[in-house]
Amino acid sequence: MQPPRRLETGGVNIEATSRQNGLCFAETRCIADSRMPSHFHAEAHLVLILAGHVELDCRKDRRRTAPGTLTFLPSGEPHANRFYEGARTFQAMIGTHWLGRLGQVAAPELEPIDYQHRLPNWIASRLYREFQRPDDLTPLALEGLMLELMVAMSRDAAMIAVQNLPRWLREARDLLHAQFTENISLEGLASTLGVHPAHLTRAFRQHYHTTIGDYVRRLRVEYACHLLTTSEVPLAQLALDLGFADQGHFSRIFKSHTGMSPAAFRKVSGFAGLR
Repeated sequence: MQPPRRLETGGVNIEATSRQNGLCFAETRCIADSRMPSHFHAEAHLVLILAGHVELDCRKDRRRTAPGTLTFLPSGEPHANRFYEGARTFQAMIGTHWLGRLGQVAAPELEPIDYQHRLPNWIASRLYREFQRPDDLTPLALEGLMLELMVAMSRDAAMIAVQNLPRWLREARDLLHAQFTENISLEGLASTLGVHPAHLTRAFRQHYHTTIGDYVRRLRVEYACHLLTTSEVPLAQLALDLGFADQGHFSRIFKSHTGMSPAAFRKVSGFAGLR
């Protein structure tokens, strides 16, 4: 079997392109019944099927994608294609620099994936329509829509990940949301869920990308922000109500998450009467 090679074109006729700021867009018409052997692209790819069918062979999974399908392929992902008569695509190539910039906002799922009849498909269609009718604002619109698309893809991946979690791990998160102001012990939580504390710790970090303690502290800070902007409860009382040891502990944790003290946050929000 031939090893995959880098290949930017082949089997397709590029009819229109637009490149800007680490993004490249192209509309292609595929050569009827042509094949592309195993290859990879230097940039991450999004492919929207406009018409016809394209067969994709990726990670030992061969499937034929229909019109309206949106496919994401990470950079360097080996795959092979077969194009059927009338196949047309709209492609977006995402440079490493742009993808890294995006990572500050949303962590995209860097796995091959197909979307059908979901929000990313609708946004990709808007991208294509903007690409078709360029004007002075098109570059800005394309960047904005691409960012919106990648955020939608990230949220979609996060939702699927949560749906695939074991029931007991979803219950762990629900318990933390219900009891985050209380003194929660790892042993007590694990006992309630019927799992070993070490297994709970590892699984929680693996699936939620944070420790249980940090997750609880974030919930407390988020609720503190709500209370600071909607009430005048003294900070010392607020700290105790939220489960902190004292006001000093509350202030340190709050500032590490928000960049300002609770008093400063309350002053900015308009509740400056109490400290």
